[in-house]
Amino acid sequence: MEKLKFRLDILKNSEVIDEEIYNKVISLIEHLDKKWEITLTEENGAMFITHLSMALKRIKQNENVNNIDKTVFEEVMVSDKLDKIEEIYEDIEKNIFIEKLPEEEKKYILVNLLLLEEDK
Repeated sequence: MEKLKFRLDILKNSEVIDEEIYNKVISLIEHLDKKWEITLTEENGAMFITHLSMALKRIKQNENVNNIDKTVFEEVMVSDKLDKIEEIYEDIEKNIFIEKLPEEEKKYILVNLLLLEEDK
């Protein structure tokens, strides 16, 4: 977690993300570990944490993300882990984000959650 925290510190200190986003992402990392036994490391979580930080910034600034590649998202939709990652997503949306995220951001997060779940 220290390397991920360092990555977030860089984003915060360079004012790419603000304190609120920083705290939400830290909470998410801890929540995934405690509740879902998904331990994020620099190796498995760096891309996810960076994407999530930028997604929260886009949402805060009312910006849109490009649509996810349909082929990539189809892998999520046919995964035998779909129910589990949707459950995880709903939990973090409710308990960490406290708001409903745009559908395209959700799709990117589901892809990342699938990769993390498969890496367990």
